[in-house]
Amino acid sequence: KVKKINQNEWGQERTLVITVDKIFNLHKKSVKREMVISKLKGISRTTIGKKPEFSIHFEDEYDYRFQSDKRSSIIMLLQVKYHEITKKNLPIFDIPEQNLKGFTTTEKDKKRGVDRFPLSQFRNRTEDIVKEEATLDPQEDEKTTGLEFDEGKALRDQQYAATKDYGENVEEDNADEEENEVKASIAGAQPSQLVFKRSDQKEDAQLEDFELMRIVGKGTFGKVFQVRHSKTGKVYAMKCIRKDVVLENQQMESLKLEKEILYNITHPFIVSMHFVFQNQFRI
Repeated sequence: KVKKINQNEWGQERTLVITVDKIFNLHKKSVKREMVISKLKGISRTTIGKKPEFSIHFEDEYDYRFQSDKRSSIIMLLQVKYHEITKKNLPIFDIPEQNLKGFTTTEKDKKRGVDRFPLSQFRNRTEDIVKEEATLDPQEDEKTTGLEFDEGKALRDQQYAATKDYGENVEEDNADEEENEVKASIAGAQPSQLVFKRSDQKEDAQLEDFELMRIVGKGTFGKVFQVRHSKTGKVYAMKCIRKDVVLENQQMESLKLEKEILYNITHPFIVSMHFVFQNQFRI
């Protein structure tokens, strides 16, 4: 017996049945959903709070979010079954939240192209059944926290040193230092990673694929630039956020709230989030 948490945050009593290759969600005597174990993408679980929540993530389907006192046993069984079928590890993500609402892709999210699959920073590799070799996949890079870097002056000094040489070669005398640094990042002077892509975006993108056009706004944490994707010709607003400034001003919560708002917007006339890139100094 488990409690399923639906997209309206209602708890529904269910029976979860796990066979050699499938998962069945039962309500009384009817099968509400049948899921293939080999299609699992991972499992998230809360690490704080009194309610033992976990979410089962799927490759091409919406997720399922549950509460159960037998959470550990359920997760372990799914890990074993997944490994027996695929010979791979089922990724386990430890989320330091009291619930998994922000990390569960609902049916409504799936229809809107929103994916709430957790970043690899939350993955608990001590749960792996077999040892995996190091990967070059940016999604698997353990530095995808976005803000887990040295605070204060040391970070700012590094930032200046890393871009100084490139900035001296930029032939735009009127451009300020920060604009030159952003240009350097786009030109590939600083390695960057793609850490988020909206699911309706057909192709992957790199920061180097964008051409800087002009500044359209300035904020506390950085500037907003108008950019053009060199392959598609599409024009975007690119917000460049300085990590050191966010840390120094203790504005992590504000940044998380802004991200959540942009993440959920799908209206054609309101700015939403299409890509997120990061390098050592900026998001």
